[in-house]
Amino acid sequence: MLTVILGIVFASVGAVMFYLASPHQKLLTLAVPRRHLRALSILSLIGAGLLLGRIVGAGTAFFAVLTLLMALWSIAPIFVALIRYQNQRTHP
Repeated sequence: MLTVILGIVFASVGAVMFYLASPHQKLLTLAVPRRHLRALSILSLIGAGLLLGRIVGAGTAFFAVLTLLMALWSIAPIFVALIRYQNQRTHP
């Protein structure tokens, strides 16, 4: 059970870091080192796949990580827009 939770955490961290490495992300206004974030996110996603592959098959782990990536990448822009909207309402 702990392996599954660690796999989900690794995949989530990898997805967020990959989102932050995007040139069009709106969450951080600071310049982030994109090359390092991409490398760390890829390592985190590979680690998630290896952890989940120990519990289920390699194919299932691969598609589970991809499904989590798609879900987080779909939610992240909505979450960022909501945060920016709330900041604009409180600080006009």
